[in-house]
Amino acid sequence: MNYFISVICLLLLSTNSKAQYLDEMSVKLHQPADLKKDVYVVQNILEKENPNLYLYISKKDLNHKFDSLRTTINQPLTSISLYVKLLSVISYMGMVI
Repeated sequence: MNYFISVICLLLLSTNSKAQYLDEMSVKLHQPADLKKDVYVVQNILEKENPNLYLYISKKDLNHKFDSLRTTINQPLTSISLYVKLLSVISYMGMVI
């Protein structure tokens, strides 16, 4: 019986921590310089890890999309807002994440 109660308490605590994490993602603002670095990281990972990256879009056009995204980041954004902006670029690659 004690084991069952311990498991229930653990589940409830883990659910609460995930809710706090999601709340932080939707509220905490990140500085534009940090967000632009994140965009560079995403672009570099995609270039290194995706063998068919330029299947639906040329390298020049994709670089232009990422550059345009970086120029639009001129004020602090939440993680979710950055994710939405990244999705607009990734959608041109014909990928779903």
